[in-house]
Amino acid sequence: MSRRSRDRRPSARPAAGGEARRPALGEMIMSRMGIKTASDVDFDAIDKLLAEPPAKANVQLQRLKEREASERQIVALQNSLREKPDDLVKLNALAYELRKLERTAEVVDVYRRILALDPGRVDLQHMLDAATGGRTPSRASDDYVRAEFDGFADKFDSVLTNWLEYRAPEIVVAAVRRVLGDEAANQVTIDLGCGTGLAGPLLRPLSRRLEGIDLSPKMVEKAEARGGYDALVVSEIGKYLATRRNAYTLAVACDVFCYFGELAEVFHQTHDALKPRGLFAFTVERNSGDGFLLQSNGRYAHADRFVRETAAAAGFDVADAAEVQLRVELHKPVMGGCYVLRRR
Repeated sequence: MSRRSRDRRPSARPAAGGEARRPALGEMIMSRMGIKTASDVDFDAIDKLLAEPPAKANVQLQRLKEREASERQIVALQNSLREKPDDLVKLNALAYELRKLERTAEVVDVYRRILALDPGRVDLQHMLDAATGGRTPSRASDDYVRAEFDGFADKFDSVLTNWLEYRAPEIVVAAVRRVLGDEAANQVTIDLGCGTGLAGPLLRPLSRRLEGIDLSPKMVEKAEARGGYDALVVSEIGKYLATRRNAYTLAVACDVFCYFGELAEVFHQTHDALKPRGLFAFTVERNSGDGFLLQSNGRYAHADRFVRETAAAAGFDVADAAEVQLRVELHKPVMGGCYVLRRR
């Protein structure tokens, strides 16, 4: 943790006349977090917590508790693996907890141990490439994306909306409405990488027909349960779009291109699936350098110039673009770009 200090113990004034003492605020926070001694407190995090509005403070408090729980789990798993170092179940659990806390050097070691025992794990090979900065594929493999989201489907909505303050669907739909104005209705819409359908309720009022596509069967099951789509398809985006030439007036991709590095092919495929003057709205995570970057968390980030040049080469004009905060991870904002392109 970032700052620990024994001289910042919660103050306790003696109770007068045997009267029950009211716990100090610091003691109440420590109690709710399961912290027993002041030496275990991350005071920087608590200072930030106390500055937040009450509703947001509850979320921040839960994040702190989850971080403490992850750290305890890591210690327990490390101790257990000393006795049985080839236990794949525990190695995978350790990699998961280390990854959540962005302990990159340690998780790389665990990835390598797992791959030595189970070399067919394409998902871990992708994460190892990302964490070490070695190989940079042009996009994440279908197997990696499918495994990542099939395993995440049950927790996806809760994690993104409650803990990551995920806002990509709202950002994208607001941008589409800015561009379309009074014409923001009656669209034939495709939700690319629809996931559990979080964007569906926002896209439905704009759309006389709404389709969704995702590579993960379990994500599509969640979208079907949510409802609102006229059709849902389990497929890779490019393969599906290749069969849908001039089919749509609006295509959206909320937080999808973090799994694509090179964008040229998917931009051309989307262009051809749109009707003339159709709109293509999407988000990317921001790379402050040039081109695209595979980050240590396995997600791609893109430079603004790279996005604009790729869009122009694919036959699009930029109708709207903005720098936005997409979500929060480990108390830090994740910045990106939201673009609305118009097919020429």
